[in-house]
Amino acid sequence: MVVETNSTLLRGLLGLSPAGVGDLSSSSGEAAHPRALAHLGDGVFELLVREWAMARLGLLQVEQLHNFSIGLARAETQVACLQWLLPQLNEAEGVLYKQARNMPVTQSRRNQQGLYRQSTGFEALVGWWYLHNPERLLLLEMWFLTIYEISV
Repeated sequence: MVVETNSTLLRGLLGLSPAGVGDLSSSSGEAAHPRALAHLGDGVFELLVREWAMARLGLLQVEQLHNFSIGLARAETQVACLQWLLPQLNEAEGVLYKQARNMPVTQSRRNQQGLYRQSTGFEALVGWWYLHNPERLLLLEMWFLTIYEISV
């Protein structure tokens, strides 16, 4: 699995040890910073959305794929997915989500603070799953299949 190979490389580069479900700490015992996980999760989610866009739309013009993808890779979509995911999170994932959600919001995002806080929490979860538990990313695929009827 490509995700597993890439996450192994990233764990090594970041000094993180393989962790079991519920263990959100690095090899040094320090917790991975939620903002760093959110940064990674944002990129992972966008990549997954692009893959789903191609699965749904096929090989269209790049502009059409881009427009479809940016319609999905946005805070509103992430929060909709998060609402579906919340009941399925384990305790440690719930704590990580809340830590990331409660971080300060940049000045430019203050008018939609609640939306962006939840989105940041979602992205932190996706980043952690990518590094430590790629199988959990299948939950995102299940959500997309359910909501958007995307066949992959």
